Amino acid sequence: MCLESTDMRMNRLLFRMRNLDMDAFAHDMTPGEWRLLLRICQAQEAMRVSELTEGTGLHPTVTSRILRSLEEKGLVERTLSRADRRVTLVEPTLEGSTTYRETCAHIHRFWEEVFRDIPPEDIDEMLRISEEIMDGMERVNAQRRRTREESDT
Repeated sequence: MCLESTDMRMNRLLFRMRNLDMDAFAHDMTPGEWRLLLRICQAQEAMRVSELTEGTGLHPTVTSRILRSLEEKGLVERTLSRADRRVTLVEPTLEGSTTYRETCAHIHRFWEEVFRDIPPEDIDEMLRISEEIMDGMERVNAQRRRTREESDT
């Protein structure tokens, strides 16, 4: 019997993870909406939309589109800065903060159930290794991006 290669096992695992209904607990939000709401609610004060864009790595147009959707759902509010009218600030509404807390609690319960029968030291090791893998993937992607940019010039 032929052993399955590491790269094929990793691809299969990522495919299985991608197909999970992870957004089912995110209060009718897309993954992008949850990503922005999470970041906005974790900020200690209203944040600049430009900071949000930089912090998430999303294109400004994509950030704007997602914010519009979150506003339409009543989860965030955009305002102009009093100090500089060119700056747009965003913060959660009361409903947005409530949705954030409820979603975090739901996610916590989900992972508690997933990890219920796995020893804590195994979970810690899995997370440590997963972070190393992500670091490696980000490093390779950055190298490839630089190589493409250099070949384009």
